[in-house]
Amino acid sequence: MKNIFWKKVLFRTCAYFTVALTVITLVMLLANAASAKNIFEISFSVFRALMFAIFCFAFAFANTFYSSDKMRESFRMIAHFFITGLAFWACIYTPVSAEMEASGASLPPQNTAVMLALFTVVYFVIYGIYKLIMKLTKKTKDKKEAYTPVYKNFKK
Repeated sequence: MKNIFWKKVLFRTCAYFTVALTVITLVMLLANAASAKNIFEISFSVFRALMFAIFCFAFAFANTFYSSDKMRESFRMIAHFFITGLAFWACIYTPVSAEMEASGASLPPQNTAVMLALFTVVYFVIYGIYKLIMKLTKKTKDKKEAYTPVYKNFKK
């Protein structure tokens, strides 16, 4: 059973990483197409890609954990929020702020609180949209399952 869990996590990690990295790279190429002399100047560095892969792994782990039905949904949602938030802070925000500080453009200390608040708002907006979609699809599923054919066993 545990083997299936980790297979799901690794599959989702690969899918998230591939799609997100492709979209980010395309956006970066389109945004910097006129000013970039070399395509490798605007691509991700190896460290950024590694940190993003670790974030995708943590996010896939959180999603796979959330999809299990062994615990109450409120606990799963809280765990998903904290796992995703910690991964975002450790793998995305901290390296970017350290890179900015190394280049001389350090972020103000209150920026961490702003990013935490922004992450929380974006997380719960996306979670709300997810729950709305799940509620709507469940209603259509229930409507389809509620129908029982009347003439199924009718014989001539």
